[in-house]
Amino acid sequence: RINKMLPIRSTAALIIIAPLIISILIKVTTANNNSKSNTISLMGQKLAKLMSGTNTQPFPPPAVMGPESIMKKKAHGTSATPVQENLRWKVDQEVADRICNFNRHYAEYSGYFQNVPEFMNQTNDTPADKEITF
Repeated sequence: RINKMLPIRSTAALIIIAPLIISILIKVTTANNNSKSNTISLMGQKLAKLMSGTNTQPFPPPAVMGPESIMKKKAHGTSATPVQENLRWKVDQEVADRICNFNRHYAEYSGYFQNVPEFMNQTNDTPADKEITF
């Protein structure tokens, strides 16, 4: 059984790992002979780190992961102060404060931005080849 061969503790982890292994096998079998050993080596290293639980950099650069201590309780949730008032596009300050200071896993509900008329107006008025600076 695969559970005895791999240090994986959940079915969910197996569901995530299985497609990764298949992807590795496809890359290896389709790589040209000169790069095949490099592909095997690099992908094997990544797979080993992922499965061992020692991967300390879950996101590629330029993302920088901070220590857990930055999320410790402070005077106002995980910050010393609430989010500023009078946010751009009249975004709800209470929603922003909850997301920024009292939240570890999720943000606003799906589609929230579509209910902010000022933001939608600016996006609709901005040509496709231009940027909106946040």
